[in-house]
Amino acid sequence: MKDVANWSKNDFQAYVLLYAASADFVVNEVEQNMIKDKISESDFSSMQAHFEKDSDYGRLQKIILYKELHAPEKSEMEHLLGEVVALFKSDGKYDTLEQNLLGALRKLLR
Repeated sequence: MKDVANWSKNDFQAYVLLYAASADFVVNEVEQNMIKDKISESDFSSMQAHFEKDSDYGRLQKIILYKELHAPEKSEMEHLLGEVVALFKSDGKYDTLEQNLLGALRKLLR
C-alpha cells in the first residue's frame, strides 16, 4: 500500500470521500458508485484497503498529514468539500452525522 507521502490527488480525494461516506456508518452502493465515477477502479480499491485497515483516528491523521505534505490550494479543498456535500446528498438524506462531519472536514481542509 502507498504511503501518504506518495498519494496522488486522486488518492486523497478517494480517501476523503470514503471517510465522508462512512459518516453515518454505512457506505452504500450509491455513494460507492459516486466515488468510483471520480477515480479509477484500481485507485478506489487501493484507497478502500487503506481506509478499511485504519482506525477513525488514523484516518484523520492521514488526511491532516496529506494536507501538510502537499499543501493543496484552497480552491482544490473547496472543490473537494463540494464533492463531499454532493456525496452526502446522493442518497436522498443529509443527516446530523453528515452535517457534523462536514463541519469538521471544513476545519481540517481549510
